[in-house]
Amino acid sequence: MNRQLDFRDERPNPDQRLEQVLANRYPISLLLDGVINQGNIGMLFRLADAARLDTVYLYNMKIDINKRKINKAARSTISTITYQHLNNLEELNNLKKSHQLVALEKTTSSELYTNFSPQKPVIIVAGSEKHGISKEVLESVDTSIYIPMHGLNTSMNVACAASIAIYSLLDKILQ
Repeated sequence: MNRQLDFRDERPNPDQRLEQVLANRYPISLLLDGVINQGNIGMLFRLADAARLDTVYLYNMKIDINKRKINKAARSTISTITYQHLNNLEELNNLKKSHQLVALEKTTSSELYTNFSPQKPVIIVAGSEKHGISKEVLESVDTSIYIPMHGLNTSMNVACAASIAIYSLLDKILQ
């Protein structure tokens, strides 16, 4: 008989699993630039947990991360994800010393996300739902990648796009 696995099937000892996950993060982080939709923020934290991301950085965001709608979408993952507010462009640029900043944005010089190969720990930058990545952040990134749109629309939901890009990177890192 084929049945759906539940949490206890996959995580018989959740405390031990949490300890392993917290101690062994992958060299990928996520920077949210001006993301305002609380559901998207929660989904991006859930993605950070699912993909065992190192850190979620919040930039151009004046939001209380403990909002009920964010936590509902995040499904209790905010407490297990390291996150940090970046207050200015200098703090953002300091990350470039140890990370490769990669915009998830269609630009005049972006490359297809499947062609991108990380050179050092990566921070994927995801922009606001309405305006994308801010000009100041886009000017600071090392490179940009895009996901091709085969339909009429020219973009997709920020949480969906980040998921595609991050899991593509994980495939390359874990091989």
